[in-house]
Amino acid sequence: AAFVCFQRATEGGGRFLVADGAAILAEMDTAVLQKLYDRQIRISVSNLDIPPALPGPLKEGIKIAVDKAVAPKFDMDLEMIYESDGKPGRLQAVETAE
Repeated sequence: AAFVCFQRATEGGGRFLVADGAAILAEMDTAVLQKLYDRQIRISVSNLDIPPALPGPLKEGIKIAVDKAVAPKFDMDLEMIYESDGKPGRLQAVETAE
């Protein structure tokens, strides 16, 4: 896994590697990897900050719309979760725990 962009660059180039995820994991201490696995550390692929005071049914509608619009763009199973990082009103598309 590495940095990914879903839109083609408008002017030449457009490809660059920020980090080689496989190489990083290969170099990590197995005890640290086990701790991450045990704690079910997951990737947040998208954040959407909405007003925290929105009524519940409207927030649920936004959650469903984001699930339909964002999740298909990623090659992973995602779960839509409000405020999992403690920020009021933040909806996150988070990789499901495996």
